[in-house]
Formats: sequence, structure tokens, C-alpha cells
Amino acid sequence: MSVWPIQLMLNELPYREQRENIILVGLWFSPSKPDMNTILSPFVQELCKLHSEGIDIQLLGQNSPTNFKIYILISSVDSVARPMIQRTKQFNGKFGCSYCLNEGVIRDVGRGSFRVYLGDVGPKRTLEQHFADCNSIDQLEVKYKWSQRNISCITIRYLPFI
Repeated sequence: MSVWPIQLMLNELPYREQRENIILVGLWFSPSKPDMNTILSPFVQELCKLHSEGIDIQLLGQNSPTNFKIYILISSVDSVARPMIQRTKQFNGKFGCSYCLNEGVIRDVGRGSFRVYLGDVGPKRTLEQHFADCNSIDQLEVKYKWSQRNISCITIRYLPFI
């Protein structure tokens, strides 16, 4: 069974309270990996609205509500989820590094092999280049009718990854 949570933490709380008040806002529960558009699109749409319009909250002791706008500081994901959201190769694939355009090399180990990325070999990835690659993928998906679609590149503007 595969379980994929979406969790939030409020940065404005003291550190100890942050860790004690993690908010579960979504949960994918299935025998297979989620389609990222299905799991993240409603969440990202709501984040965009909270970012642009904010939310009015009546605070204790105040006569009128205060408008709070939501900003995403960081998105922490594991090595399997990151490429699905960023629309890149998985960490062990050719050009699978999220930070550079290094192809990597295959190393044999025992009865198997794995891909390694030798530091500072490839040029750094840029956001502009990433969006251009996503547009190319979108065009190929239309041409070849690929069934697997991942979250829109526009999401990256709202979900900075580590």
C-alpha cells in the first residue's frame, strides 16, 4: 500500500510548537503512486488563492478581522516524489540530478549497478530552462498521447523544493 501525505507547518510558531502542530491537509492512499495533478492541483489552487487574496481571521481582543496571506517557504519531499512533481527523471536516471544537467555514469557493484553524478560536471539547471523543458514535454504528450501526466510546471513557482 502506498501512502502520500501533504503536511503543513506554520513558520511563525516557535520551533517546539511547529513540531507539535503539523497539519495534515491531504492524504493519498492507494496500491500505486498518485497522479500528481490529482493529489496536488486542488491544494495548489487553494494556496494560490490564499497567497493572492489571503484569509480574514478575527483575532481575540480585536474589533475587526485581520487579513493573513499565505506564503510557501519550502516544500520538503522524498527522492521518489521530487521528480514526479518537478517533471524530471528520477534520481537514478540519466540527467536525474535536480540541480544540474549532469548525465551521470553507471558504476557496477556486485551483481548490480547504479548511476552516480560526479560533482560540478554539468551546467546548473535554471528555472527558465526547466519551464522550456516542461513545455516540450507538454507538446510531446499531446503528440504521443502519453497517459502519465505530472503536476503543471507552474506549481514550482509556489512549491520551492529541497
